[in-house]
Amino acid sequence: MIIEGILNILLNGVTTLILALPNVSQQILVIDSMFNIISYGIWICGQVTFSLLIGSVVTWITIHMVYAVVEWIYKKIPGVN
Repeated sequence: MIIEGILNILLNGVTTLILALPNVSQQILVIDSMFNIISYGIWICGQVTFSLLIGSVVTWITIHMVYAVVEWIYKKIPGVN
């Protein structure tokens, strides 16, 4: 009886996690929309220029995020302004 209760709790937890996952059809719609947006960008400025633009934007966003995290960490140290 105790083992059955524990297994029921685990099974309900796993079932809840599986039901919380999004539908595959919803993910396909999102990916399709992203491909449409990317295709418009490639159509407007060309494949090489668009990939350089996206690469540059992603690089700068990453640099700013890393700088913000490092700044947050060193400002947590007492006595450092």
